[in-house]
Amino acid sequence: MLKKTKSKNKQTKLAAALTKYKQEKRAKDLDTKQKDIKSTWIKKERELVAKGKKPYYLKKKDMKKIMLAEKYLKLKKEGRLDKAMAKRRKKNANRDHRFMPE
Repeated sequence: MLKKTKSKNKQTKLAAALTKYKQEKRAKDLDTKQKDIKSTWIKKERELVAKGKKPYYLKKKDMKKIMLAEKYLKLKKEGRLDKAMAKRRKKNANRDHRFMPE
C-alpha cells in the first residue's frame, strides 16, 4: 500500500505510521521478555528461600546481563553469532580510533 500511493504526503504519513507500529511492537516484545525473565527469577528465588537461602532481588544491571546472554544464545542457535561479533568488534574498533588523539 505504501508503494501504491502516489501522493508524497500520504506516503510519508504511512511510512511514519509503519515505523511507529514496528517500534511499539519491538517495545512490547522487549517488555514481555523482561517480565518472563523476572517471573522465572522470582520462582527460582522463592524455591531457594524456602530451602534457607537469603533472598536476592533482581537488579536492572542483572536483568540486562541475562537479556544479553539470551540474545547471544539465540544468535548462536541461528548460526549468526560470528557475524554479529565481527560487526561488534568493528564498531568498537571504529569508536576507539575516533576518540584517539592524533
